[in-house]
Amino acid sequence: MSHNEESEAVRPRKATRTAWETPRAPKPRRPPRPDPEFTPPAEPPDSRPETPDHVSTAAVLLLERLSSLERAVLVLREMLGCDMAAIAAAVGQPEVVCRQLAATITARTNTGTRAWPRFITGANRVARLLAAVVPALVSVGVTMRPTDTAAGPGALFHDRHGTLLGALALDIADDRVRTIHWLPATAVVREETGEPT
Repeated sequence: MSHNEESEAVRPRKATRTAWETPRAPKPRRPPRPDPEFTPPAEPPDSRPETPDHVSTAAVLLLERLSSLERAVLVLREMLGCDMAAIAAAVGQPEVVCRQLAATITARTNTGTRAWPRFITGANRVARLLAAVVPALVSVGVTMRPTDTAAGPGALFHDRHGTLLGALALDIADDRVRTIHWLPATAVVREETGEPT
C-alpha cells in the first residue's frame, strides 16, 4: 500500500474521531406550547391574615429578646398605653432616656409597623408572657394589686408614686389562664366610675 493510499484510508477515521470529540452546541429548545385548559394558580397574597395564636407567639418571642428595662418600657407604652411622661415616672428614668429606649425597641422589633395585640392567647404563651413582664415591672418599682375587672379577675398596675398605669384581666378555664387582656388606665377608670366606653 502506497503512502497516498494509506492516507486516504486513515482520513475518514480521523474525520470521524475529530467530529466525535468536537463539543457540540446544544440545539435550541422550543418553548412548550401553552395548554389552553391550564389555569395558573393565583398568586398568594402578600400578607396573609394573622391568627391570634400567631400574633401572640410573635409578641412573646419579641418580649423575651428584650432587656428588663426595655420590657418595662414596651409594656407601659404598647400594652398599657402610657405616655412618655408616665413611663419615665414609672421606670425612674429621664424622658429622653425612655424615648431613646422606645426608639431602639421600635427599630429592633418593628413595633412601629403594627399595633401591639390587646390580648395574648394560649396558656403556655400567657405563662411565658407573665414570666417576662412581671419581673421587669417589679424591678422598676411598679406594683400589682389583685382586682376584678369587667373582663375577669386580674391586677392593677401602679407606679412607685401610686399612679394607676393600667390593668390586666385573665380568662381562666380548667384552672388555667387561657387569655390575658391589657387595659389602659383610662379603661380601668371608666369601669370603676361606670362611664360608658
